[in-house]
Amino acid sequence: TANVGRSGAATATVANYSATLTTVSGDQTYSTTQTIRNKQFTGKVLVTGGTVTFEFCSFTYQPPDASAQLQQYNGGASTGTVICNWCDFDTGLSGTQGNFETCCAQFGERGSANPATSGASFTLYRCRLQHCGNAIGVHQYLSSGSTVTECLIGDSTSGASTHPDGMEIYSSDNITVLRCRLELDTSNGCQSCIN
Repeated sequence: TANVGRSGAATATVANYSATLTTVSGDQTYSTTQTIRNKQFTGKVLVTGGTVTFEFCSFTYQPPDASAQLQQYNGGASTGTVICNWCDFDTGLSGTQGNFETCCAQFGERGSANPATSGASFTLYRCRLQHCGNAIGVHQYLSSGSTVTECLIGDSTSGASTHPDGMEIYSSDNITVLRCRLELDTSNGCQSCIN
């Protein structure tokens, strides 16, 4: 944990890191190219287009059923690129708390009736993702090439009869996972590290 997320950025003295977070309240939607640094998001964050980069951010939203702290989706239209560097995703919940099939980060939309996302990609680098049903969800997502690199994934919740996964990948392609640590508790009903 010392090498990922905001604490990892502080230890590594990464440029533009700040120990001070600015709180962004309520749900947010981003659709244009921009870089967002050192923010704490207390509502759901939705990315619908552009190249949106989050650095040193903290996502603390507690999603309702089948929702996420951060989601990239635009009804099947191209959604651009999402980049998360040195971010923390943490609902603050544990064990049997939480809601059904929640995600820290979700790319695409759940359910085969929903249009697939194409012309999109994501990058997660040195992020810490924990305390949702699934740390990462990739659903109906036709990626131009996405990566999860050197992230810490774990402590999934099992609230509302969910079946926790470190990563749940459904009808998706071109996802590369490199040098990550997945720590999941099978006594908490964990289904798999990568499903």
